[in-house]
Amino acid sequence: MAGKRGTGRKKIEIKKIESKHHLKTAFTKRRKGLFKKADEFCTVCNGANATVITFSPYGRPHAFGKPNPDTVIDRFLNENSNSSVARDTQSSILEEETRGDEFNWWEESVEGMDMNELLKFRISLMELMKNVVYRLEDMQMRRVALRNFLSQDS
Repeated sequence: MAGKRGTGRKKIEIKKIESKHHLKTAFTKRRKGLFKKADEFCTVCNGANATVITFSPYGRPHAFGKPNPDTVIDRFLNENSNSSVARDTQSSILEEETRGDEFNWWEESVEGMDMNELLKFRISLMELMKNVVYRLEDMQMRRVALRNFLSQDS
C-alpha cells in the first residue's frame, strides 16, 4: 500500500521580507507560534512562569505571559532588586525612618566611610540607578502600548 507522501515542511532561506503584507503575515504566524511554545513550556515545566514580549515591525507591542505578563515582569524586577546590598540598604533606610529623621541614604556624606563602606555605597547607588531606569522604561512601554491601543479604536 504505497501512499502518496506530501512534501512536508521545507527549509526556507532566512532573508528580509520586503512585502509589507507578507511581513505582517509572517510576523503574526511566528508570534503565535512563539507564544504557543512559551505556553507549552509553562505547561510541561509545571509551575514555570514565562513572559514573551515582541514588537511588530510597526512598533506595536505584543505580550504573552503565564500567569500574565505584568505578574512575571513585576516578579523579575522585584527579585533582581532584592540583592544583599539592596536588602542592607533597605534595612538601613528603615532604621533611619524609625528614628524619625528626614534622611535619604544617598545623601549621606562619604567623607567618614572606609573602603568597604564606599564600595557598598557605590553598589547601592548603581542598584538605585538601575531600578530607576527599569521603572522609566516600564512607564514608557506602558505609555506607548496605551497610545497604540487608543489609536486602534479611532
